[in-house]
Amino acid sequence: MKIAHINTENKLLGWYDSSIHKNIPTPNIQVTKEQWQDSITNNCNKINKDGTPEIFDFRIDADIKSSLVNEINTKIKTHFGNLIDEGFQYKEYWITSKQKQQDDLHKRISGVEMLGLEVGKYKCYKYINNKKSDNKEIFPFSLEELKNIYKVGSVFIDKTLQEEEDMLISIRKLSITKLQNFKI
Repeated sequence: MKIAHINTENKLLGWYDSSIHKNIPTPNIQVTKEQWQDSITNNCNKINKDGTPEIFDFRIDADIKSSLVNEINTKIKTHFGNLIDEGFQYKEYWITSKQKQQDDLHKRISGVEMLGLEVGKYKCYKYINNKKSDNKEIFPFSLEELKNIYKVGSVFIDKTLQEEEDMLISIRKLSITKLQNFKI
């Protein structure tokens, strides 16, 4: 006969066979060969009082919620990171807003100012009829336009990061059920 050694929550701690083992720890539950095989085949971790096996999440609600929040945090950060990397529209141009592009734009503005130029060149995408061109091109922009692009980019990044932070804070308040159904 197969015997499941369990704890007080019926969590499976080990298997014993009465024809092999003389000392079988308690608490335990006798199970049929079929129930034992079902448990082994399906990697069950709980044996009910009637001997039926099941897969059960023994974590406490706080652990389950923490795990879900961490998983969703990663998805949120990826989503908003992709938004920032993708960029924003400025007039008939599409400007990528990764930190490197913002840093390069800031340096370009400083260079144009330092040289006393009224126009500087900047590499970006053409954006016409809601379609971004396939390749970046170099376009001339006035110093004022370059500063506006930088300002719009900074506001876009700040706004996106604030939305990300707000969402990260709000998910901590959700129930486990709402976290399990959360979509971004």
